[in-house]
Amino acid sequence: GSQTYNGIQRDYWAAALSLYSFLTFNVLYNTPIHEDVQFRIFIMAEGLSRNGTENENVLAELDELEGDEASQEMYRRVVRQLHQIDQMTPTLLHLFENTLTWASEKRWTLEGTLSCPWLTR
Repeated sequence: GSQTYNGIQRDYWAAALSLYSFLTFNVLYNTPIHEDVQFRIFIMAEGLSRNGTENENVLAELDELEGDEASQEMYRRVVRQLHQIDQMTPTLLHLFENTLTWASEKRWTLEGTLSCPWLTR
């Protein structure tokens, strides 16, 4: 079945991605599709969370990045970002975990976003 287009939800997603990029000087992923390794790791496998380097789904995705030089470079890039995520303040990470989650039913609405301690401090 098809889902109804929700422009507001897409705007929140884009705003959260932009904030992530502004604060980290990194792009979280290139294309929101399964074939994008970073999308699979950070969004689908929930690598954008505290202790993402210990997440079994993330580790399984990283194991797939063996082989050629391009895969090894992607592995190094992802691991650097995972360590950077681990260094985020708990309130900032809480914001990202709840706005850039694969599970749409867990994704914050405007009210949840505006009450986030990182934004209200």
